[in-house]
Amino acid sequence: MIFIMNVLTLTTPDVENGYGNRVTLWVAGCTHKCPECHNKHTWAYNQGVPIDNPEVYDKIYEESNHDYIQGLTLSGGDPLDQSDESINKLIDFIIKYKYDFPDKDIWVYTGCIYEDLLKRDCVVQLLSLCDVLVDGTFDKRCFKLDLAFRGSTNQRIIDLNKTSGTNIVEIEVD
Repeated sequence: MIFIMNVLTLTTPDVENGYGNRVTLWVAGCTHKCPECHNKHTWAYNQGVPIDNPEVYDKIYEESNHDYIQGLTLSGGDPLDQSDESINKLIDFIIKYKYDFPDKDIWVYTGCIYEDLLKRDCVVQLLSLCDVLVDGTFDKRCFKLDLAFRGSTNQRIIDLNKTSGTNIVEIEVD
């Protein structure tokens, strides 16, 4: 059974998942099931509210409509470990967000690897609308307590505005 992407909750202002004060959208569903994941409650796909529920966007609009909010972060679960149909609904969502908030940036967290994401046209389209991608599964062996915006050193913070194809430009935040 394929589920349409569901939203579990929002956190705002969030300073842990990207630069500045952010609105973070937590989605349901993840197949990576990283050992020692701190978001195990997000793994099931069949929980939460569908992303195309108008109340979801209304709440994000309300929370984003403050000067102190720098942008939107997509996390979970895994917003890119979803069906093509769900990714296409997320694309529609992001297009609307970018129209309403052209000066706010968008970060995406995924356990998928950037190079693998390039194999899915709908994900490539989604990433073209975003500014930063944090990729890779959480790996306890690579855990460092003082890492900014990620849990383990194997995860990359990729500047999507400067990255082209497999020419990856990482953001150094440590």
